[in-house]
Amino acid sequence: MDSVKTRLEEMDRQLEGEWEALRGDALRLAQLALSQQEGPLSLLSPSLRSSFISARARQEDLERRLEQRTARLERLNRGQERLSMLTRQKAEEGRKLGELETLIGAVALEQASGPAADSALKEALAPLVAQRETLYGAEGFLGRIRRSLYQMREEGRFRSVFHVLEEKGLLDLLTGERAQSLVAEWKALHATVGDREEEIRMASHSLSAQQLTSPDDSRLEQDLAAAEADSRESGITYGMQLFDSGHKWLGPEVGDDILDVAQSMLSHRQAMDDLHRQAEKEKDWAAIEDFRSMIGFNRSKIDSLRAEIGRLEGEIAALEEANRGLEKKIANVEERMR
Repeated sequence: MDSVKTRLEEMDRQLEGEWEALRGDALRLAQLALSQQEGPLSLLSPSLRSSFISARARQEDLERRLEQRTARLERLNRGQERLSMLTRQKAEEGRKLGELETLIGAVALEQASGPAADSALKEALAPLVAQRETLYGAEGFLGRIRRSLYQMREEGRFRSVFHVLEEKGLLDLLTGERAQSLVAEWKALHATVGDREEEIRMASHSLSAQQLTSPDDSRLEQDLAAAEADSRESGITYGMQLFDSGHKWLGPEVGDDILDVAQSMLSHRQAMDDLHRQAEKEKDWAAIEDFRSMIGFNRSKIDSLRAEIGRLEGEIAALEEANRGLEKKIANVEERMR
């Protein structure tokens, strides 16, 4: 019985494989039939054909929408990456601007302290120069403390010097190749930062606009999966109907590709029929074996019962013989009583 069960399970697996192959061929036949715009194949089962066309159109529409969403998300990702890159560039350029402003402020403060400085430069920076000279000229412990505090804040003070000159338009009054080179570098970088801010503004605006216009398509994958399943089942139903109606359209005018699919479907159908017959035979043989087993069990039981009957008949004969002996004794007793 275990071997029969194993064979039947293997046949079930083969049947399932043949069935899925048949369904796949049916879908292929339906797809080929849609390419036939005239002829008997295009006229059979119009309602099933229409249902398959509608299901395919729904699937293709969702596939197109999914492609559009993918492209839109890629654009959004590129926009976000560009915005992040521009922001990082601006931060780095801002850091470099700060360094340049500190250097320019230090050079300007040094030049304003010298005798050859331009009068406008001297006038603009006079309070800062005087403060610096006072602190550096201070004596004693308190003077050292003040100088230390001043030095700790010198970077900020140099930036303040720079901003004073920038606001008053005095940067070009700085002399010397080093100072002029720093000022030229700062101007170029400052213009770049301005351009960068505009780029960031435009990139941010574009990103916001894309996010605002993005449709709610969170269920697109689920809808597409359902549409694909519906399209597949519609096509299989249509293809199966065409195959079952093959006598109405199979002929020399049908293309080889369609004939090949029809032949494959016929092979799968025949294989399934053969497997069904084999399975029925296996089941019949299993039933016969069951019946034979039951007969063997019944015969064994009969033999057992017959043996039991022989034993009981012996006991009955012995009891009957004992009864006959008792009856003789009764007759003897009765004879003496007379």
